[in-house]
Amino acid sequence: MKKYMIRFFALILTLSCSIDAVAESGSDSMTVLIFNSWNPDFYFTKAQVTGIQDQLRAKSNGKEIQFIVEYMDLPRLKGIPKHKFLAAYYQLFRNKYLSRKIQFDTIYVTDD
Repeated sequence: MKKYMIRFFALILTLSCSIDAVAESGSDSMTVLIFNSWNPDFYFTKAQVTGIQDQLRAKSNGKEIQFIVEYMDLPRLKGIPKHKFLAAYYQLFRNKYLSRKIQFDTIYVTDD
């Protein structure tokens, strides 16, 4: 299981780049990943996502921000071995983002 967790977080780091590099590039847009371990039905998860989005919009200096929000929904996993779920989620992320060469300017990880 540790192997999949390390791979998964290495993948997330690979997808991100420094926010300073984005600011220096003069880019007029940003792609932000907000990654949650819970699901969107929880009040605190909604509040965290909304807070991040509101603060970034307020400080964006006119940059267009594309928010991509992912929910792992880990607390509801029952009957599925965690290592199998993480391996499948790793493949999903790899196919969804890495294979399409999507780079995130910043990544926020919420919850626990």
